[in-house]
Amino acid sequence: MSDEELNKIRQKRLEELRQQQMQQQQNANYQQQQKQIDQQKDILLRQILSSAARSRLQNLRMSRPEYANGIEMQLIQLFQQGVLQSQMNLPLSDEMFKSILKKSQERNKRDTKIKII
Repeated sequence: MSDEELNKIRQKRLEELRQQQMQQQQNANYQQQQKQIDQQKDILLRQILSSAARSRLQNLRMSRPEYANGIEMQLIQLFQQGVLQSQMNLPLSDEMFKSILKKSQERNKRDTKIKII
C-alpha cells in the first residue's frame, strides 16, 4: 500500500470515529433530557397523588404502560391548568384516583356487538 492509500484509510477511519463520538454525545444528551423530564413528572405526581394512588399507578404501569402514561399526562395537564386544584383536594386519595380510572375506562371502552346473520 502506498502512503496515499494509507492516508485515505486513516482519514476515513478518523471521520467514522468522529461520527460515532457525535452520535454517542447526542444519545447521552437525549438520555439526560429524558431523565430530567421523568424527574419533573415524578415531582408533579407527588403533588397530585397520594402515596397509595402512586402505588396504584405503578401497578397499572406494569400491566398497561401506555395507558398509565396517558393517565399521567392527563393528570399533569389538568394540574397545570388548575382544574385539579379547584375541583379536588390534593393529593388525590387512592379512592379518588380509582374513580378517575373508572371514568377513564368507561370513556375509552368500546362496545363490541356481534350480529348473527
